[in-house]
Amino acid sequence: MNILKPNTRAFTVLELMVVVAVIVVLAGLVLPALFGRRHGNGHGRIQCLNNLKQVGLALRTWEQDNGNYPMRFRTNNFDGPSFGNGKQMYLYFHALSNELTNPKLLFCPVDGKRRPAANFDGDFNSSRISYFLALDATPDSETNLLAGDRNISVKGASARNGVLEITTNQVSSSNNLTVGWTKELHNECGNVLFADSHVEQLTSVKLRDALRTSGLATNRLVLP
Repeated sequence: MNILKPNTRAFTVLELMVVVAVIVVLAGLVLPALFGRRHGNGHGRIQCLNNLKQVGLALRTWEQDNGNYPMRFRTNNFDGPSFGNGKQMYLYFHALSNELTNPKLLFCPVDGKRRPAANFDGDFNSSRISYFLALDATPDSETNLLAGDRNISVKGASARNGVLEITTNQVSSSNNLTVGWTKELHNECGNVLFADSHVEQLTSVKLRDALRTSGLATNRLVLP
């Protein structure tokens, strides 16, 4: 009597190597993306820091050519102070288009609620930007905040688009929970560009310290 046996052929070494290679490739594609969005660290954090460094260089170059930052610059065709609101603040960055060349530099890679613009015309507006600008920063100050991540919190809630005014009293030690970062971008941290062109990643405590020692009694930050 013939007994039929099921086909139980095992993987060959070559087939096993192919399967392992496919798994490694898939893990390399999926895990970094998930980890980067969840924690805001690694490549996303470094790219965000580099973006702000490029913004700092662009602002410095523009200021040297025009005598001031675009937020404070006035001519017959450009009234910088009047653009200090959530809808029009993108015009400051639009003025830097020759220096920045690519609007993707204004987008934080872990900003899941926004998308970068394709160019500085067409779809470029405040919703394509991940960074705030400080309206009263001056080129001759080393301690003024100049730009940074938009995920600022006030009394535990996300700050609204538009001008956020933060006084030194709001970030004093006796009221130290007023201003900080949300978890939205960099896990309760944020990157900040200073007027001397250096960039730091700050915790909420360090952000309050920076605001308190900025040299300004009131820091006016315009959020996109």
